[in-house]
Amino acid sequence: MSLPFFSLAFLQLALFVNWAVVAAMTLYVVKPLLRNSADALQVTSGHLFGDAFSPYLVGLVSDTLETQHNLSEASALKYALLIMPAVMVLGGLAFITSARFVPEDR
Repeated sequence: MSLPFFSLAFLQLALFVNWAVVAAMTLYVVKPLLRNSADALQVTSGHLFGDAFSPYLVGLVSDTLETQHNLSEASALKYALLIMPAVMVLGGLAFITSARFVPEDR
């Protein structure tokens, strides 16, 4: 196997390792009778805003960059994909900020 394959595997692991922590935090702060609903809502909203909406948003930004700023299709897509790291940083900051309040919310 090659280095890019192992790099991709490691980055995928690093990207998705937080799901267990998020689920544990969700179940920790919610009353036992509401835990199933809270977990379902957390998973659904995560997939709705992440898996379902992000390709549309990246395509919309790419098309806008291509038409309004006269970029090539590849360049527009490259710049549109830069949304992902910015959103990940914002999500990390929100995660760290909210994690500080978990003991109080129990």
